[in-house]
Amino acid sequence: MDSNDKGSIATAIRNLNVVAKKLKQKRINDGALTLASTQVKITLEEETHSATDVQMYQMVETNYLIEEFMLLANIAVAEKIYERFPALSILRRHTPPKINDLQTLKEIMGKMGYDFKFETSRQLADSLNAISRKDDDFFNKLVRIMTTRCMNEATYFCSADYDIR
Repeated sequence: MDSNDKGSIATAIRNLNVVAKKLKQKRINDGALTLASTQVKITLEEETHSATDVQMYQMVETNYLIEEFMLLANIAVAEKIYERFPALSILRRHTPPKINDLQTLKEIMGKMGYDFKFETSRQLADSLNAISRKDDDFFNKLVRIMTTRCMNEATYFCSADYDIR
């Protein structure tokens, strides 16, 4: 988006982006993890549909804006569903990560001189933020991708089966 655009839509999007950044910072301050995935962009030849190029998908600021508001919407909807149907809600959650995989990653990071703690989400988030090589974004992203691989898929559960508060 053109930073010089003073139109109402551009201004509204910039304002939403300010709010999204504050929401994200609050989640991070509360111990949310910032992980990474390996999304790729494949370019296809028009006639044969053969792959001609593969590149890492580049996230831009508006991707993060949308992501943040999607999370906010999902949380709000889940809270309303639970409020209205406390014993019948089907909700989504992330189970704890694969401890053996995290332990292996901890050993690898330890051999490289990094302290990798994962007993709590906050410790894991702090560890990931501390593991960094200046001027080596690939390494920094790789560590987050490896951590993402230690996570379990989200599962669905009935609110009657768990105390979620």
